[in-house]
Amino acid sequence: MSKPAANDGAIPRTPALRVRYIVALSLIALTTITTQALVQNHLSSQSQDASVINVAGHQRMLSQRLSLLAHRYVGATNPQEKAQVAETLSTTFQTWATSHDDLIATLEPAATSDLARQLHDNYAQLTLKIDRARSDIARVTDHASPTPADVHDLKDLAITTDSFLTLMHETVGLHEQAAQDKLASLHRIEIVLFIFTLTVLLIEALVVFEPAARTLQRQRRRLLDQADDLRETARLAERASEIKSAFLANTSHEIRTPLTSIIGSVELLKQPAHQADREELVHAISRNAEHLLELLNDVLDLSKIEAGHLQVERRPVQPAQLLQEVASTIRPLAARKQLDFHIEHTRTVHLDPTRTRQILLNLLTNAVKFTEQGSVTLRCSYHPDAKTPDALRFEAIDTGIGIPDTRLEHVFNAFEQVDASTTRKFGGTGLGLAVSRKLARLMGGDLVARSTLGQGSNFQVTLDPGKVSFEPPAETPAPTTQLDPQAIVGRVLIAEDNPDNQNLLRFFLKTTRVDATFVDNGRDALHAVIAQAYDGTPFDAVVMDMQMPVMDGPTATAAIRDAGHTLPILAFTANTNAEDVARFRDSGCTDFIAKPIKPDDFRKALQNALTPNHPTAHAA
Repeated sequence: MSKPAANDGAIPRTPALRVRYIVALSLIALTTITTQALVQNHLSSQSQDASVINVAGHQRMLSQRLSLLAHRYVGATNPQEKAQVAETLSTTFQTWATSHDDLIATLEPAATSDLARQLHDNYAQLTLKIDRARSDIARVTDHASPTPADVHDLKDLAITTDSFLTLMHETVGLHEQAAQDKLASLHRIEIVLFIFTLTVLLIEALVVFEPAARTLQRQRRRLLDQADDLRETARLAERASEIKSAFLANTSHEIRTPLTSIIGSVELLKQPAHQADREELVHAISRNAEHLLELLNDVLDLSKIEAGHLQVERRPVQPAQLLQEVASTIRPLAARKQLDFHIEHTRTVHLDPTRTRQILLNLLTNAVKFTEQGSVTLRCSYHPDAKTPDALRFEAIDTGIGIPDTRLEHVFNAFEQVDASTTRKFGGTGLGLAVSRKLARLMGGDLVARSTLGQGSNFQVTLDPGKVSFEPPAETPAPTTQLDPQAIVGRVLIAEDNPDNQNLLRFFLKTTRVDATFVDNGRDALHAVIAQAYDGTPFDAVVMDMQMPVMDGPTATAAIRDAGHTLPILAFTANTNAEDVARFRDSGCTDFIAKPIKPDDFRKALQNALTPNHPTAHAA
């Protein structure tokens, strides 16, 4: 699956975007608040100016009426008319005077604009004239008949009101001009704020929204990639499930088939009527048990390799001897199908003989299985490659059915074969080639194949030969003499919790001169060793199962060593990889016996442990 890419310099991190976004919003909010404050200030000033204009306009109308009434009073000849004009003049003047007082209050310098303060100063100059006009009008309206002085005063009032009227007209004009100026100023401020807001939005788009958009786009691509990965994972999981299902079906077949033969043969051996067939039935049981063991070993090897727990060793190996050992197993299989079998070998190398033999047996078993006529050849040679100047190459060449090009690489996948028909016809679990390739790579090489459908295949395994010796191969050692069970003598303690295994080991020891004592767990083994030593009849050796209840084998072995006992202890275990064997030896075991065990192998291990001068007869 693809991993999310790290943030690069072009795309800010999310916290930086968050800060930029907050700053941009703060600028927009500040701009809005500033605009609102400026507009409110202008509206308040315009409200004051409108109030002054309204009062001034009212004063202008009253001034016109006072001037007209003053002229009518001066020019009137009828006393009754004069009295009516005087009364109207008095009423109008009172209204005018009240309006003037309101105007003065509106133009209070501490609460008005600059223009209002200027007008207040002008109006103050008229206040004295207004007060004088108020007294003049009051005196005229109080006299029944006006005197020449009253008429003179009204003429002055007419002049005063004319000048006041002119002032009122100018006042309205000044306020109208001021209002126009303020509107123009407000329009300029509006343009500036509009440009500023656009600039803020542009900056926000460049430093906030554009990076955010790139980040979102990148996250979208990442999500799409993850979705593709998930779909691919689901497809692979589905494919793996199909492969595992096929593997389980094949493995079930591979297990049940030999089990059927084993169980059937055992049942027949129980019947007296088939005693004449005893040898054939025993061979069938042995043959099928070996098949089951091979299957189990393949599964365990694959599991260890996948977990990284399988280790390979490097020891001097003579390819001639190794190939002869492999040939001894394959030659009877080839002869049974009337196939020619050839081997070609070379000089001495250093590698893991057990794992190399396992690889070659897998390749050659397949070669014989899939070849109906012709030959099978095992070739060993040296070919330099990019990694190793003298790479050791083994080739398993057959003239069998071949593999299609489209399936050639698939045969190295665990649980896979060429196709279902191959599985049905030839059997197998599809593990051999997968395990062989992984083993080859663990040993510094590889396993590849070339094949032509209908003509045969060539599987080539290349290994790192380590230190190469050009000395001629030594002669193959002569076979060892057959083991004499009667030569195996001693008192042996066997710790094994499985009753069937205890009985099996009893059968193995029947032909020997071993006095065996059986216990079911490590604690009883520890007590038995200590008790027998205390009684003066110590055991000569211990066979210790490594997995038992109450107290396991390594713990019991360590306790025996801590108690000062140095007798040989053989680990009896199915865990034979290098790490487990090292752990058993660290606990105090002198050697190990691998399960499943054959009678001669068990007797040989015991004989070595009971031989005083043998390395496995002494604790380290």
